[in-house]
Amino acid sequence: MTIAFWGAGVQSGTNANMRAVAAVFPALCPGIRIGLYAAGGKEGGICRNKNYKSSNKATGRKDSSALADIRFVDCGSGMSGEKRRILRKAEIVVVNIRQEEEEIRRYFLEESHLLPGSPILIGNYCGQSKFSRRYLECVYRAEPENVSVLSRNVEFEQAAACGRVYRFVKKESCAPKNLRNQQLLEELKGISGMLLRNAETLYGRDVPWNKNIEKQ
Repeated sequence: MTIAFWGAGVQSGTNANMRAVAAVFPALCPGIRIGLYAAGGKEGGICRNKNYKSSNKATGRKDSSALADIRFVDCGSGMSGEKRRILRKAEIVVVNIRQEEEEIRRYFLEESHLLPGSPILIGNYCGQSKFSRRYLECVYRAEPENVSVLSRNVEFEQAAACGRVYRFVKKESCAPKNLRNQQLLEELKGISGMLLRNAETLYGRDVPWNKNIEKQ
């Protein structure tokens, strides 16, 4: 199964958001195997857990994508031919969007028809902004259950700048050191739970990780 993260504008945080969400998935669904990839097909790193062993075509071993129950793909922004192909084939596309009027307007009026029903993730979220999740629901009729947020968090931003989002989230999952990080974890669990529900709506009980757990 493929979950693609696509940005409605540049610097929409697709990579950091994708890695953060992937980091909490195993806690919600034990036994799940996860792979992280870039849109060009180049492996962008593997989320390792006890049930996942990475491999690489270059070594002559089995392609690592075949081992993952869920493949998270960072598509960045823009709509190249390759990205269109990935987005069409992905079972779920998460639209990452910033609280900027022009970006929001362009997506809903010009691009949302390309990704109907896709969940929306507002990163670096500020509840006091005019362009809140409520704004999307009232002005553009976005479904409330389809809009998630990741609140502004300085430590998360610093981890993203250093390429350590996955490590940061996993560490904080064990024992969050402040209320802001606890809120971040709760939001990530909420997003992950929503994606799992979407996947089960598509597949019913026949989701890949259920098969994996039954084999153990």
